[in-house]
Amino acid sequence: MNLKDINEKFNEQVARGEAGLNTGIPFKRFSTLSDYVCNIQQGRLDTIFAETGSGKSAFVNAAYVFGGIEYYLDNPGYRHNIEVIHYSLELKGETQLAKYISSRV
Repeated sequence: MNLKDINEKFNEQVARGEAGLNTGIPFKRFSTLSDYVCNIQQGRLDTIFAETGSGKSAFVNAAYVFGGIEYYLDNPGYRHNIEVIHYSLELKGETQLAKYISSRV
């Protein structure tokens, strides 16, 4: 990628920001977190780490996965299209879904 291409991509991102398109999806149940992390945004990598059994998976599910999906479902006219890909080395998909359903009960 040459300097001209980098400059064009940079200008595209600036234009997106000026149009309000770099805001991302708010953390539905963690509104204060949005003040510090700037919402869920495409292309950003967030690393979550803590002690074993401290609730990392539950937090990621609530904030990033299910919170994002719920926000999108509650706001059908939202200007961004999202695709959620959730991969866990720890839990199977059906276990994750069961945890989500339990959290909603």
